[in-house]
Amino acid sequence: MKLKGLLVGLVLAIAFAFSAAGGCGKKEESKNPASSALDSLPNANLNAQTAEQATQQASNAASSATEVPTTADFTSVDAISPSALRALSQKNLSYIASQALGSLKPQQVEWIVLLAFLGGCDTVTNTSDYPTGTTINILYDAGPGGCTVTTGVTLMGSWSLIGEVDYNAGTVDVTLTFNKRGFSADCETSGSGALTFNGSLTFTATGLTSSSSYFSLSEKGNVNVSFSATNCDGHSGSASGFIYADKSISGTKAGNVWTVDGSDTEGIEVVSGGAKVGVYAEWKGTISIDTKGTDYGWDDTGTISLTGRVGWNYPFNRGKVNIKVDASFDHNQCWGEPISGTLEISSGNNKAVVNYDGNTNGCGCAPWTLNGVQQIDNVCW
Repeated sequence: MKLKGLLVGLVLAIAFAFSAAGGCGKKEESKNPASSALDSLPNANLNAQTAEQATQQASNAASSATEVPTTADFTSVDAISPSALRALSQKNLSYIASQALGSLKPQQVEWIVLLAFLGGCDTVTNTSDYPTGTTINILYDAGPGGCTVTTGVTLMGSWSLIGEVDYNAGTVDVTLTFNKRGFSADCETSGSGALTFNGSLTFTATGLTSSSSYFSLSEKGNVNVSFSATNCDGHSGSASGFIYADKSISGTKAGNVWTVDGSDTEGIEVVSGGAKVGVYAEWKGTISIDTKGTDYGWDDTGTISLTGRVGWNYPFNRGKVNIKVDASFDHNQCWGEPISGTLEISSGNNKAVVNYDGNTNGCGCAPWTLNGVQQIDNVCW
């Protein structure tokens, strides 16, 4: 069973969790860094850019609730789990890394990040018994001094994928671990930069079979990120950050209709020289999907009901908003956005409302109002 996505988009899945004890001998509820970052952000100014960013996060959340992997996604022992790779190769991460590393271009960082995780010059130890069994145990190790994968690029550290995947039972319990895994690379004209990951992502799931009428999925991540640059086209310095994810999704099927309940807290942040760059999100809700008995998603219809908050911390754009989505979708009519309903984006006493109209203005973008006043530009899902 592989549920197809409602709409195009990847969910931002990220962070590194910690606990905090309260004073006076009383232990207070711990918070992860994504939630704490959202708490500390001011209310955002509502404008076209804010509405666009909030809409994209709502689209990511809706997509996340239906992009449920099958056990087959975890049974390839010569590559990282697709779900984990998507989480760690986000364009947001690539962009932030490029800024931290000075003159490295976002596209350069993106392919190097992918290369670092896929390997190329590592020593590979594989004691998995898949496909005849259920055990996955694979280690990619660049060795104590690293290894050269191509001119100017050296892989460092190791990564492993360890656990059990039972394709017949539809169960997954695997952990992806990074041990000082990363790369060093020559910059465009002079110097070098380096990017390193430490931490793990754990995936557990049940019911991931074609005949199942129930599934559950959990993804939890705790990854630290370190950056450094030495005369990288004139830039030198260091940065550190986190990638965090705490996601739970469960679904129940009646006939062709899946009812999917989910929640997600996610965040990615980098701090360098006192400057902070980050994106954070929290959401929960329910999505109903009528699959029409097919496995392709082209005929899917259903409803989306989500609430949450999103925030961002950029040098010239900092703030948070609350979001609420109540909408219907029909992929026959419009693949790129809901065909009806609204997305409410609120900040303090101000409210923006995106009014979904399917393909009336072309699938993908919809008109919106700010405090009841119609705006000129559409915002895109």
